[in-house]
Amino acid sequence: MAASYEELRAIVASKGLLERRYSYYALYGTLVVIATALGLYFITLTDNLALTMLNGVFLGMVLVQAGMLGHDFSHQQVFSSYRWNRFFGSIMWSLFGGVSEDKWYEKHNEHHTHVNHIDHDPDLDIPFIFSPKQIEKRSSLLNSLLLPHQHVIFFLALPFVYFSMVSYAWRHLLTRLTWKSMIETVFVFIHFALLFGITFLYLPLTTAIPFLAAVILVGGLYMSLVFAPNHKGEEVVEGDTAASWTQQITLTRNIYPSTFVFHMTGGLNFQIEHHLFSDMPRINYPKAHVLVKAYCLQHGIPYHETSWWGSMREIYDALKQTSEAYRMQKAAL
Repeated sequence: MAASYEELRAIVASKGLLERRYSYYALYGTLVVIATALGLYFITLTDNLALTMLNGVFLGMVLVQAGMLGHDFSHQQVFSSYRWNRFFGSIMWSLFGGVSEDKWYEKHNEHHTHVNHIDHDPDLDIPFIFSPKQIEKRSSLLNSLLLPHQHVIFFLALPFVYFSMVSYAWRHLLTRLTWKSMIETVFVFIHFALLFGITFLYLPLTTAIPFLAAVILVGGLYMSLVFAPNHKGEEVVEGDTAASWTQQITLTRNIYPSTFVFHMTGGLNFQIEHHLFSDMPRINYPKAHVLVKAYCLQHGIPYHETSWWGSMREIYDALKQTSEAYRMQKAAL
């Protein structure tokens, strides 16, 4: 019998893995709120630079965890109600993260539908090129500036990803006037008013600026190191290639599971399972992983897992190979 998504989903559903897990998310959400409050409160306790910088690292990571919770809300993993999920997703993304859930939702849905497709996956709409297929689709000026050294520049740029997300968010919120965008604008304003207001109220300038830099850059780096391993450096498709459910597996990579990795990545180390069952509560991914991997083995579907370091190496190699292909292309002209 040929493999089918319907069969695989039925197997997973029969184990109860698509059922809501309210207690898990209640605990997780409570911890995120408490950790955020502690990080902000700690600002008021001391202006010691070393302790404040450690708090900046802590708060930057906590805000990414809030974003991961927002990710689960937006994917309909928490509640049965679509509206409740989107509402709480907006709170986590906008109030805790300072970015627009609406913009993220729109962009991320395209990514899930057209994973690693050159022309349709917005996650590939970045200056860095992971396949020679993409070279001709970028401006020659951008190629000449970035491509020769992109395998180094990519990793240096990771801490600055959050700036890009905030920029996208503001452009979206200020150009799309809806009730939701206005509510999100208020949430984003409150986010930055609290973060910057408390910081500059209680810390001297020489401590406040390094602290905010730590929050923003550590948050950007942490976020990047969670999301980059999922698809970057994997095969890309182009043209009229028809989307197939198996591409959610073959164009995606998992990170070897452990309790530490699971919690640090918000369960996104099980990226294959997430792409197959985006509405599955993340706490069920480990059990789904066993079923999906066995199903792929049974039907001869490639299933790629590696270590986190291995994923970084694969990304580096893909970027470098594209750089070398560009040099050879230029030399042949």
